[in-house]
Amino acid sequence: MFFAYSEKGNRYLDRKPKKRGEKASKVGISNENVAVIATCDRSGNKDFKVATRGRISKKDLDRILKGKLDKADVLCSDGHRSYGAFTKAHTVTHKKFNASKGQRTVDKVYHIQNVNNMDMRLRKFMDSFNGVATKYLQNYLNRFLILEKIKNSTSKMTTVAAIAFASNSA
Repeated sequence: MFFAYSEKGNRYLDRKPKKRGEKASKVGISNENVAVIATCDRSGNKDFKVATRGRISKKDLDRILKGKLDKADVLCSDGHRSYGAFTKAHTVTHKKFNASKGQRTVDKVYHIQNVNNMDMRLRKFMDSFNGVATKYLQNYLNRFLILEKIKNSTSKMTTVAAIAFASNSA
């Protein structure tokens, strides 16, 4: 996913200042956007890492995914070439998805819907801040992950507490 590169709060900008609400002139892969890599596994482990401005390279993936795929056999992603180069170098099976053709699953087992859902929730979370400075973006990503863990753990705790309360009152 991509976020607009922002120097919010800087007194000395590298570019001409933007007006309120002005969007980046280019969408997707450009130096006006910062790439964020989202990872998620079937065990519920989630992570976001700020990759780089512009294009994602194999070197960025090596840095971000280092140690995360030690026990993994399959990497599911979009069809970006960097993922293919990464999986060849690390001998991991690569399952590609072409969303523009409406492809949602491969072999009726592999999908990236959990990551897409996590991205949607992150975007909603980030909307309330009206843009964040790129230098603090990783802090906001970490905050989102912590809030997600708290939300998931309290929902499980309340379910357990409700079951315990129901059994004690019966």
